[in-house]
Amino acid sequence: MGNDGGTIPRRIELVREKKRVQKVDKDAEVAAKWKYCQISQEPLRPPVMADDLGRLYNKDSVLQHLIEKKSSAGVAEHIKSMKDVKELTLTERRQDKKIPSDEGGFQKEAQWICPVTGLEMSGRQLFSFVRNCGCVISDRALKALKSETCPNCNEPYSADHIIPLNPGPEDLERLKARMELLKNQQRAEKEAAKAKKRALETSEENSTSGSTSKRPTAATIKLEKSEASTSKIRQTLHKDKEVEELVKKSIAEDPTASTTFKNLFTTCETAKSRKTSNWVTYNPYY
Repeated sequence: MGNDGGTIPRRIELVREKKRVQKVDKDAEVAAKWKYCQISQEPLRPPVMADDLGRLYNKDSVLQHLIEKKSSAGVAEHIKSMKDVKELTLTERRQDKKIPSDEGGFQKEAQWICPVTGLEMSGRQLFSFVRNCGCVISDRALKALKSETCPNCNEPYSADHIIPLNPGPEDLERLKARMELLKNQQRAEKEAAKAKKRALETSEENSTSGSTSKRPTAATIKLEKSEASTSKIRQTLHKDKEVEELVKKSIAEDPTASTTFKNLFTTCETAKSRKTSNWVTYNPYY
């Protein structure tokens, strides 16, 4: 039975057994869901946020997730904006004493309670929050009251607005289907609003096109101005030619001028027959 070295092998070295499944501490699992942020794994502290799947987050962790565009290992990849989460209204259990923790760092007592029944929000009791106002209330209180208004702030709500915190598998699937339905409805509303806006713009363009067709366009006005300026230039040139022709033409040859007017100039017949020159140009020394 011995080996070359004189050692005797043990059973654990010869027989391989099936690996045992490690049991997860239920208390630690519950504490991780109800007392720690699902993104940063840090203890929850106000302001606390919750998404449409009932998961709890710290607000600063959600903001960091949105800024850095991280998927957070698939936990918060569905959170695209702050509209996908709701800030919770929590009721503090103790405000004068610090909540003690055990050796593992988990808080022994719950930090928040139900405002109606006083039950601890530790995971042992089912809790839900109202999507409209964000108030966190135990399921026992909601079932007992059967009211359409929030027992904490009197905000009206419907059964569809109640979202369980840290739900089980069945409720989780229902919440996922609800979230997808809401996204599809929002997408359809946006498309309908865009289509309505396009229809209004088209109708306005059609209405304005009929009125603007009678009005001269900018190109037409520009063409008319250029034609007017061209005609003015032509008229001016024509007048200049007439003046030039009148200047070149002798006054003596003008049939419209009178004899008295013609005698004022040296081009008349009387001035030509004189022996002396004109009084303007007359020089007595010559």
